[in-house]
Amino acid sequence: MTKLLNSVSNSLKITITTLLFSLIFFFSSIANSYEEKGKRFEVEVIGKGSPLILIPGFNSDSRVWGGISETLSQSFEIHKISIAGFGRVPAVESPSLESTKNQLIQYIEERKLDQPIIIGHSLGGFLGLWMESNKPALVGGVISIDGLPFIGPVFSRDPMVSVDTLRPHAIQFRDFYSGLDAQGIENAAKQSIHLQASSQEDQRRIIEMAKTSDPKTAADAIFTLMSTDLRDSLAKSDSKILLLGASGGFSDEASHRMMAQRYQSHLSKAPDATLLMNTTSKHFIMYDDKPWLIEQITSFLTTLD
Repeated sequence: MTKLLNSVSNSLKITITTLLFSLIFFFSSIANSYEEKGKRFEVEVIGKGSPLILIPGFNSDSRVWGGISETLSQSFEIHKISIAGFGRVPAVESPSLESTKNQLIQYIEERKLDQPIIIGHSLGGFLGLWMESNKPALVGGVISIDGLPFIGPVFSRDPMVSVDTLRPHAIQFRDFYSGLDAQGIENAAKQSIHLQASSQEDQRRIIEMAKTSDPKTAADAIFTLMSTDLRDSLAKSDSKILLLGASGGFSDEASHRMMAQRYQSHLSKAPDATLLMNTTSKHFIMYDDKPWLIEQITSFLTTLD
């Protein structure tokens, strides 16, 4: 009887040990699988209060917010995102803007953030609108700073352009960025820098972030922006949306009116969306008119109380 009990005991020990090793191997496999997918953004959290998620734009990192995040952190908990492959954040092996969007949603869910407000610039604003259209109940509101639900009409200057008609250009831009080296991506940023910010110092900041960005990440991002149209999906939005447009790259009133009309058309299906245009700022409103930007953000946040 004693021998039998000892045999059973030893068998149980072996089984439990085997089970433990199997579990360790299983969870290690999950962890390794997650690492292989790549961490698609870094985050810095400052301040206390209701959560705000700040997402920078194309070829930019969290430095773009300057003192704005510090100002907002006096009343809110700020989650400053830096996307892998943009600015000083190392790229992942297989960049995917859609996967970045999914991981941002996962970040909100895992940390149980209570309906955070997404504040995004350019591509970051697009991501905020994309997240809200995928998970309307998860997001408390979106402030998009010169970031549209579809880049096509502004890019092509054709209000009737579609994803299908823009696709050849999307492929062309993807291939162009994919073939760049570090010097090439810096040169590409310099070509349009006069439309990004007014002062030479701010232009230098933008180029500094762009020249350390990853060409493959940029290629995937620009292709996704040009081949994804969120305008119809805004119809199911549960959140307030504020679109802050910039037309300071134009000098005549007719162009300002045209840009305002095109921006407004992007919001036609959104139940609760507002457009405010800054006619003196270029694309990086946080550089050209920081006081105005802070005022619009704080005013919008007040309406959500």
